[in-house]
Amino acid sequence: MKRLFTLLMLMVWCVAVYGKKRGTGVDRAWKNKRLQCEKFECSYTVLDEAMNCINNCTSPMCYQEVYGSSPLEDGEVDDKRNRLFTACLRKESKNMKRNKPSASSDKT
Repeated sequence: MKRLFTLLMLMVWCVAVYGKKRGTGVDRAWKNKRLQCEKFECSYTVLDEAMNCINNCTSPMCYQEVYGSSPLEDGEVDDKRNRLFTACLRKESKNMKRNKPSASSDKT
């Protein structure tokens, strides 16, 4: 029994130490943009009622792609479209990061 517990604890430790952090840098970029939208661009109304404004401000392209034909109603939560929107934001951020010229290539 003690061996089983030790083995289990070792497995948990390995997952915690070696677990992959997914999308941290990519997520940071669009989450910062979203926070700016919440604080400044869309601060005129209650957060639950400003989701269309916040999403459109964060990424007009992703907003059009996911919510363009049917915007959220005030207070509506649509988990499926939210996941699609987040996936679009991550893809957009990765593309922007990939296409951004590096500082080292600016030196001539």
